[in-house]
Amino acid sequence: MINTRRVKVSATYNNGDFSEKTGADIESLTYVDSASDNSDSVDITINAQSSKWLKEWLPEKGATIEPRIIGKNWKSNGKGSHTIKCGLFILDDITYNDRPSTLSIGGVSKPSDDNFSELKQEYVWKNTSVKRIGETIAGRYGLEFTYDADDYDIECDEQDETDSSYYNTLCKNYGLTLKIYSRRMWVYDREKYKEKPPVKVFTKSSMIRGTLSYSTTLSGTYTGGTFNYTDADKDIDITCTVGGGLHTKSVSRRATSILDASVQLCAEINNANHGKTKLKFSVYGEWKVCSGHVIQLKGYGAGENSGLNGRYFVDKVTHKFTASGGFVSDIECSRIETSFHYWDVGGTIEVPTIRRKRRKPKTTSTQVPTRPQARQQMRQVQRQV
Repeated sequence: MINTRRVKVSATYNNGDFSEKTGADIESLTYVDSASDNSDSVDITINAQSSKWLKEWLPEKGATIEPRIIGKNWKSNGKGSHTIKCGLFILDDITYNDRPSTLSIGGVSKPSDDNFSELKQEYVWKNTSVKRIGETIAGRYGLEFTYDADDYDIECDEQDETDSSYYNTLCKNYGLTLKIYSRRMWVYDREKYKEKPPVKVFTKSSMIRGTLSYSTTLSGTYTGGTFNYTDADKDIDITCTVGGGLHTKSVSRRATSILDASVQLCAEINNANHGKTKLKFSVYGEWKVCSGHVIQLKGYGAGENSGLNGRYFVDKVTHKFTASGGFVSDIECSRIETSFHYWDVGGTIEVPTIRRKRRKPKTTSTQVPTRPQARQQMRQVQRQV
């Protein structure tokens, strides 16, 4: 006899077993796993007909909760168990409604210290790096820190916003992604993660019928760009270029070197182009795929990369458990396009010989054809200018 699939939710509340108290009172749980920008979140709806929920068992704002989704007998042979550890969340929203008596609690994975996302900080960062700044900010809030990317030097940068907003923007400027979960700040290179093999292949038969949606746009996407900055020490203007075509992006921002400008330019274009083609679909109980993973779609075109077929980066996974309806996962992803890299930067670097009169500029050309030669080539050009 093959056992039927079963799904249940368990949770730890302030390091105690919340599940024993709730029993079958949990009516639904929604867990949002985001790849970037927004913190992960969880929402739980509880059947609160018992008076205990308005007395000694009423959850408190600021408490911690660690939910888990547990599946039994999930494989086709009636065996196999799975667990999704949703992470650690800080309760920030508690709502009670009578008739029907329900208690809704919501939590986010950001630090409980409101200073992280609400207190404006004024600070000047000098002679440091993107990684060291992250380590410092994480340390302020007792967060663990994981950095999975190349590091970039920061000669001088002014902060005039919250730690959360400032560091998120800094990471974006260098093509990095910041994710916060389970009392940890995690920084990774999204373009490098896109090069990883897919963790799973999806076909039409894998999805819940009628849930697939697809969209693509040229608006806000670019085929190249330019980066303009001023070298204050030499009192000269420098322009870096990459790509070409009709859809180009112009960026003017502080940079400390041609290499620094090239990294920021490519990051700006890649960030804008991410999400050019979006895909969304639902499946019954996805245990393996998480945000930040690569998946592959097949069966929607004649070739591996024709039609809708191809590789996609997972931007968000929303897991929904209901006591009456089971377990469904919504997957949102972006098609993986060709990325720009700092070693692609070439074109011309223009250095005006007379700054005030703006006469015809002296032009130095440089190509950065291969990655191993990129840093050396950039240094050579810097010495020229």
